[in-house]
Amino acid sequence: MIPVGRARYFLTHDLGTTADKACIFDDKLNLIASEVMDYKTYYPKDGKAVQRPEDWWSVFCRTTENILGKRGIDPHEIAAVACSGHSPSMVPLSADGESILEAVPIYADLSSREEVSKFMESVPEEEFYSMTGAGQVPEQYSLFKMMAFKRENHEGFDRTWKILNTVDYLVYRLTGNVRTDFSQACNTGALD
Repeated sequence: MIPVGRARYFLTHDLGTTADKACIFDDKLNLIASEVMDYKTYYPKDGKAVQRPEDWWSVFCRTTENILGKRGIDPHEIAAVACSGHSPSMVPLSADGESILEAVPIYADLSSREEVSKFMESVPEEEFYSMTGAGQVPEQYSLFKMMAFKRENHEGFDRTWKILNTVDYLVYRLTGNVRTDFSQACNTGALD
């Protein structure tokens, strides 16, 4: 095992709309190797855009394995892992940490129009913006995706332990910890 002080590489992953882009940098931030691997977006009906969290994780693991193998880098030489990705999404987890949905809505999913319309009747869009700073198309926010999930799958919603964004899901799979950062939280539509 490499002593902690000798870990000298940084691994980055960016889960984009169509692919995971992984890179390894050395301690001087020189690019050592990169890998891109695609995954699918599904459009099951009008306004829906979903991806499979298991696809994200599978591609994450394979690109990591490939990128380390390209340069013969021992995983213990990785000092840190940084993740970025498309957002907002909505990954509902059960108490055992599994995604309740096989395919989850991503930012391009606009199927929560009904929830947005009802919500905006009581909270005008300008007021919503002043409370949350949320300035994207409202249907993109996790808050409204959660409301649509509750309407479409009440039983699944009742079994939900936590709801994560794309990057938060990867962090959870890597660490077992549920965490987010400001850049992810601000895309939920629920951050004050």
